[in-house]
Amino acid sequence: MKIMVIHPGTQHSTKLVAAIKSHGHEVKLVTTVYNKKGSLINKLFKILPNAERQRINSRKHSDLTEEDIILFNELEGLILLVIGRLDKKKILYTWYKRIVAKKVGIRAAKMAVKENYDLVFSFDSYAEYPFSYLKNKNSKILCIMDCSAAYAEAAKITYSKQIELYPQLKEALMEERCVLWNKKYYSDMLHEAKISDYIICASSYTKRTLTEYGIKNDVITVIPYGYNPASVCKSEDKREGFNILYVGGVNIMKGMPYLIEAFKSIKNDTIKLTLVGNVQSVIRDMCKDDSRISLKGYIPHKMIHQEYAKADLFVFPSLSDGFGFAPLEAMSYGVVCAVSDASGICDVILDGENGFIFKAESSIEIKRIIEKCIDDKHMLNVMSKKARIKALEFSEKSYADKIESFLEKIEI
Repeated sequence: MKIMVIHPGTQHSTKLVAAIKSHGHEVKLVTTVYNKKGSLINKLFKILPNAERQRINSRKHSDLTEEDIILFNELEGLILLVIGRLDKKKILYTWYKRIVAKKVGIRAAKMAVKENYDLVFSFDSYAEYPFSYLKNKNSKILCIMDCSAAYAEAAKITYSKQIELYPQLKEALMEERCVLWNKKYYSDMLHEAKISDYIICASSYTKRTLTEYGIKNDVITVIPYGYNPASVCKSEDKREGFNILYVGGVNIMKGMPYLIEAFKSIKNDTIKLTLVGNVQSVIRDMCKDDSRISLKGYIPHKMIHQEYAKADLFVFPSLSDGFGFAPLEAMSYGVVCAVSDASGICDVILDGENGFIFKAESSIEIKRIIEKCIDDKHMLNVMSKKARIKALEFSEKSYADKIESFLEKIEI
């Protein structure tokens, strides 16, 4: 089978390509920024700051060769990355992101037609452009959308609710998922799901957001993401206090206000909360009056194990999340996770057995779980072992096998 995967950025596109390739298919990834020989980014690589070099290299996948990557519109992709760093209000960024997505998507679709590909994968917020081109050309190429997040209509309702609850955070919330507030981009995102021949998504949560807003159930397949588990468990050395960890975007829609509120309400000087990831300014302000909260900022993935090794509990309070690699990664280290019911990782958690599930937007429930874990270390140790065993089920091989099963079932 001849397959093309289109993504101007990355998300988990390299993992999808590697999964498809592992079963012998001819597959190419079309993207904009990738450090391959002769590329624009390769020529600039040595003069980039170390942090940027690490970010660029994080886009690579060890199972892919340079021949597996097709680069389109490299300069536009790099400009988009720069604008994304500088444009705090995300107005220019959103406008330019749509332009880049459209250029890359249509160019890739034209190649797919010319070179007789069997099917094309693209991702939510990028699939409209290649899929519309293929449909307008009456192409027989199958269009498959990989939906990594909640359906746009459901997501906008969730964001709008938070704006009503916290009107003072309106600007920050609108910046966080800027594409939802751009009328043209939002319309594209609603349409792309409707013209997809098939949709794959990582969780029953994401599937539910699609079916609730009119996408047919029979075109959707749930395929959980894969992650190669850690080879070691978290440290069992006796440590003072109780360490709570979160890894990911440290922002409002990841539920940070609820986690911070819950944490601050616990009057215990021996507990610590560590937040790892890019920190939104409004969240930084919420934390500054509590010395027990540590804001680590971005940490390269190869060093993140140090944080998992010290954690007693991982809390993932997201208000809308298609899956959640970080909790699965934490579980592979034997760290017990408490996750919101608005996150796809719920499919992996057995509440009270290998982790906890709490109602999204509930600082009260987060507080209750933290206090329960502090008071019962034996329970936490038992759950830790079960968490690691469960994480072993979600390897990259398991993901690749499920992708292959999906490809065998669809009609070409």
